[in-house]
Amino acid sequence: MLQPFVILAIEGEIVYSMHKEGSDIMFDRVTYKENAKVVLKRNYWSCFIVTLLVALISGIGSTFLNIEYRVEQLELSVEQFNRFMSVAGPWITLAGIIGAIISLFVVDMLKIGQARFFIDARHGEYRPESLFMVYKSGYFWNCVFVTFMKNLYVFLWSLLFVIPGIIAGYRYYFVEYILADQPDLGKDEALALSAEMTDGIKMDLFIMELSFFGWSLLDLITFNLAHYFIAPYKQATYAEAYAAYSRGKQYYNTDYTGYYGPEDRF
Repeated sequence: MLQPFVILAIEGEIVYSMHKEGSDIMFDRVTYKENAKVVLKRNYWSCFIVTLLVALISGIGSTFLNIEYRVEQLELSVEQFNRFMSVAGPWITLAGIIGAIISLFVVDMLKIGQARFFIDARHGEYRPESLFMVYKSGYFWNCVFVTFMKNLYVFLWSLLFVIPGIIAGYRYYFVEYILADQPDLGKDEALALSAEMTDGIKMDLFIMELSFFGWSLLDLITFNLAHYFIAPYKQATYAEAYAAYSRGKQYYNTDYTGYYGPEDRF
């Protein structure tokens, strides 16, 4: 039987309170956010540097991917647009390919490393080098494949209208965290484990993200500048939610020993 638990932030420390075996865990975004504040209070600037690097590199990838869209927004006549694309079309296609490569092989891998960083930060271990853990794990190609398939499934579900895609996104919400704990897990195992962990809490995850709406308004009025300072708070909160629902989960492949699963870490 799984042994769910809740996390309590008491007097500046993260404290774990175990429930009785077989009991249900209650999603508690308020507690997760309070614990996130504890994590940030200990070493905010390490958290800031990690999320800033991920944001900046993500921005580079997005810039390449969105060049064609931005060209389409130009007020050009059909003749001008066709003339422009006849010259710049191949370069725009190349930019899109570069953007896709950056997103898949760099950004997605850094997001796994970012998850690793915040998992460790919960225990007072602030190691920015964790950002590059996938490249040192020996399971780079496995992580690439798993995240690619995750994104593909979400995209395919999105083709059935918006709502199925959103649900799929929350179904695989914890994939990066799972790979951060055990990067050798195959696609089926990682996706199934995330689906199991998020079963019944998809709406809770949505509301947790929505609870940052006030911060998003601040981001809007500061022309996206506040985003870089808010991101550590969000990422630390998401890591708390993962920690709560990963406790006691058994991984399917236990051969990899480079990182510990949640049952060994909490």
